[in-house]
Amino acid sequence: SYDYGRPMSFVIGRGEMIPAIEEAVMTMAPGAKVTLLTPSSLAFGEFDLGETLPPYSPLMIELELVEVK
Repeated sequence: SYDYGRPMSFVIGRGEMIPAIEEAVMTMAPGAKVTLLTPSSLAFGEFDLGETLPPYSPLMIELELVEVK
């Protein structure tokens, strides 16, 4: 996470990340960087994060794949 200054680790297919990130990572090579314009259906959908993110919000995500284990 750029916000926390360290890479995030997750397992594809366990629902640990939003679908947009899981789908993008499966097409990326280590070292690749992408910017995703993500519809709410592949992000948080109807989930309400209050002032941070209203329901049905699209997201812009900057993603860098550091490594695959």
